[in-house]
Amino acid sequence: MAAKLAAVINSVPLFQIAPTPLPAAPPESAEPPRPPPPPPPPPAAMLLEITEVPTTVRVPELAL
Repeated sequence: MAAKLAAVINSVPLFQIAPTPLPAAPPESAEPPRPPPPPPPPPAAMLLEITEVPTTVRVPELAL
């Protein structure tokens, strides 16, 4: 009985390892990868336009 059980256990593969295909490597190009493009400029509505720049600053006098 034990011999039959051992024969059945040994005949059944516990693990079936199937070879998994490796993903294809990207072709190596002669030029380095390009950096991402710069972000687009903000729309004109978001740009603040400075029209007046104060040239004098008034400081209140301190009472001593």
